[in-house]
Amino acid sequence: MEIRYGLFAGVNFSNMKLDDAFAFDGTMWDDVYDAEKKMHGCFRMGGVFEAKFNKSFGLQAELFYNQTGFNQRYKYTDTAGEWDCKAKTSVHAMSVGLVVKVWPVKWLSVDLGAQPNINLSVVKKSDKTLESLEKHEAFSYLDDGYSAFSFDVLAGLTFYPWKKLFVQARYNLGLTNTLKTDNPHYEYIDPLHSKLYHNFTEATSENRTFQMSVGFLF
Repeated sequence: MEIRYGLFAGVNFSNMKLDDAFAFDGTMWDDVYDAEKKMHGCFRMGGVFEAKFNKSFGLQAELFYNQTGFNQRYKYTDTAGEWDCKAKTSVHAMSVGLVVKVWPVKWLSVDLGAQPNINLSVVKKSDKTLESLEKHEAFSYLDDGYSAFSFDVLAGLTFYPWKKLFVQARYNLGLTNTLKTDNPHYEYIDPLHSKLYHNFTEATSENRTFQMSVGFLF
């Protein structure tokens, strides 16, 4: 049996499947429309432990810092008029990868596995414009809207162009709802001291992430 360990870093191209997640309730946000959701480019890095039992089969364990999330664009109206909004939501997590690896050839493995995630924080930053007016907001939330745990399954390929170097390409499919349906609102105070609510009632959200990483094995 061959044992190897190493480090890797890469990027996530993340999105979230959101159902009815643009339902806003509050003193100002009574009308949200033209909402669209886009992919969010973010970061991952960590360590890997690989056990290769023979030429064709092995197991891999990973522990890494992981970012996922999504970008939004939408409009809403309040007493001042119509605001054009761009927002980025970033979920920061510690993740564990548990992967079965099959080598059809020496330089390529097929990877199948699972990835539990412990969500550490959720940060949303938004830029809002109304004619010559601009507002820049940033706030953090987790317990009031997002679950502290999520679970993905993964599939991908690992290329070994050199004995100690590897390049990974994977797709992660989230199986759990990242929104807390039993506590579906988060509440915050904006710079104008207006109390706002975001209603996640009946909403569901699962991660959808394409990963690219480069690593080195010792």
